[in-house]
Amino acid sequence: MSCHLAMELREAAARLLLAQPPFSVYRMGILDLRRFRGPFLIDTFEAFSPTESLPDPCPDGATLYLSPRPLILYRASLSPHRRNFTIAHELGHLCLGHRAPTHAAERRADAFAAVLLMPPAVILACEAMLHRPLTVGEMLSAFNVSSSAALRMRRQLTAAPPLRFSAAERELVRRLMGKVKRERAPSSDC
Repeated sequence: MSCHLAMELREAAARLLLAQPPFSVYRMGILDLRRFRGPFLIDTFEAFSPTESLPDPCPDGATLYLSPRPLILYRASLSPHRRNFTIAHELGHLCLGHRAPTHAAERRADAFAAVLLMPPAVILACEAMLHRPLTVGEMLSAFNVSSSAALRMRRQLTAAPPLRFSAAERELVRRLMGKVKRERAPSSDC
């Protein structure tokens, strides 16, 4: 199975999402990772070190392992899509226990970011509800990700064998789809 859709990545992302305040699948596009709660802090490079000049070129993000909590930093000038992906990528490093930058760690952190921002279980539940695959445009709108990220996820889901979902993923879908059912018209059976 591809690294992108590996169960351990999906499970870790689902657990992190479940630890956050409730939200609706229709509102995942406004998921602001700057507000995530956990054993970490999130801030901009500029706020963390306002008097020092940033390196040129400045990385999109970084994690500093400070005591008592790690600090995730991102550039304030990033677009909302890029900012969320950068923070999700750095959260991936934390959740997956990465301490040293390697090519493999970067790929796994990217894969974690994708499944955090576009949980495959949620996408497939939406598709089951609609009785058709979500288009890349619908994924862009629903998850507030870049077109390249949505297209990569669409390809991954199309190429993947049927996925088995963890208890955390099933709970995430239950919470999100429960909100969808309550928000839909009472006459709907979905």
